[in-house]
Amino acid sequence: MLNETWAAIGRARMVIGAAALAMSLTLGGCGGSGGSMELPDDLQARAGDAGAQLIASKLDAPGPGELIAFPPVPLGGPDEAAGGNVLLNGGFEQRSETAPEDAPAVLQWTLEPEESVTARLSADQAAEGERSLRVDVSAGGRFAARQEVTGQGQYPHLLRALVLTQGLDGEVRLAVEGRKGEREVLSARSEGVSGTTNAWRQLELAFESPAFLDGFDVLVEYTPASEESGGVFWVDRCELYRLPAPEGENLVRNGAFGEGPDDELWYWVWWENHDLALVPSGLGAQFPRCLRVTLPGRRRLGIGQALRTVSPGERYRVRAYMKCEELAGTAQLVLSSQKAGLHHAVGELTGTEDWVWVEGEFEVPAGCDDLHLLLNREPEPDASDQTGTVWFANVEVLPISQGGGSDGGS
Repeated sequence: MLNETWAAIGRARMVIGAAALAMSLTLGGCGGSGGSMELPDDLQARAGDAGAQLIASKLDAPGPGELIAFPPVPLGGPDEAAGGNVLLNGGFEQRSETAPEDAPAVLQWTLEPEESVTARLSADQAAEGERSLRVDVSAGGRFAARQEVTGQGQYPHLLRALVLTQGLDGEVRLAVEGRKGEREVLSARSEGVSGTTNAWRQLELAFESPAFLDGFDVLVEYTPASEESGGVFWVDRCELYRLPAPEGENLVRNGAFGEGPDDELWYWVWWENHDLALVPSGLGAQFPRCLRVTLPGRRRLGIGQALRTVSPGERYRVRAYMKCEELAGTAQLVLSSQKAGLHHAVGELTGTEDWVWVEGEFEVPAGCDDLHLLLNREPEPDASDQTGTVWFANVEVLPISQGGGSDGGS
């Protein structure tokens, strides 16, 4: 099906120049107006049915500089997607019935055009259905269309949309943003599209959302190249899919602190008398428990375990959720090997801070067979006897190929 579609598009491309020339000779001084164009027999034969339909629908007396949009390749949801499209009205077919007639209101989307930008539902171009979102920009105006997505949890996501541009100076792209209070904890953007594309261009953005986010915003945004930037773009078929969590084995045993009774910390060892407790995390059903450690500033925090089956020369991702309250010094995740001389620290939490998702990458050195993961905070000799608290949740060490990417780590 895919090859047949592109073959039809290729055939249509071949005859566009000849068809336009034939039309200009036929119409003469008609000024580019009139009914549907009838192709000569030789062009009809060369174009085939698909090409002829394309030309008849898109090349009826095109005016100077008119955009000729080739149809998109049919798309379905990703094979691995867990459920359907999360976005509502992603095809921009529905207008808000409660908005004034002259307002650029699209159901489920919040449009944010600057003064020199106009946005509306349009039937002049559509990748699917009858409408798309058309945005006309001038004088360097910015634009964003935003939709809030809630309750996703820590999963990989794939965001994608089809974009068509005409004379666009600046770039249109996809983005996701997530905030916890005043702190931005998720921010990712796709590549941008500009100029004149003629064919619908698919943009994609893969990201992973932190479990402590109640939701995040999906955006289609335009950024001008200068104060004089302008042009037109259309957006259609915006889709967001939640993908299954990676099935690769976490090398950390009981990294989510859910194994064993509520008063026993299985698989982890520690070297000093810490005040430890397994408590509700508040991170949702995925990771209901976390480890809470309370200790004075002068005492070293050292809780760890030996990692299983690591391969020298391979790269791994280490990550965890952490938060702290009145903590002296800096809490970190540390990968350590005495034989290989490895000391790789990830994260820097101190004082009081809400949940953050810390992550980093490391390569196992040659000859390393004693790799340990530590939940660590070095003692602060000058600290007072006042105690501080640090929490850890869902501690992971994953092969890079299985760990996904969390553009929301902070």
